[in-house]
Amino acid sequence: MNYNQLLLKRMGNYVANHDHLPTNGVFEIYEEKLRVLLSKEVSMKKRINVLFVLEGWAIRFEQDYLKNQTIFEPYPRDLIMVTDSGKKI
Repeated sequence: MNYNQLLLKRMGNYVANHDHLPTNGVFEIYEEKLRVLLSKEVSMKKRINVLFVLEGWAIRFEQDYLKNQTIFEPYPRDLIMVTDSGKKI
């Protein structure tokens, strides 16, 4: 999702194997596409977008294990001070 949503959809179709290819053939095609996909660097904007989506799903489906991951909340709330915002509250 981070790298290329269109290719992600195509890769899903490869895994679905609508053409009834042998399993090894599906693995080879998928591996080739995955290598192409991961060969490019992802922008920070796309990374953040995907993390928001994943966090939303974790909340929606009540997945506490995922919700408590530091990637979604890297700084403990106790360390965040209201005055840090510069708004002099």
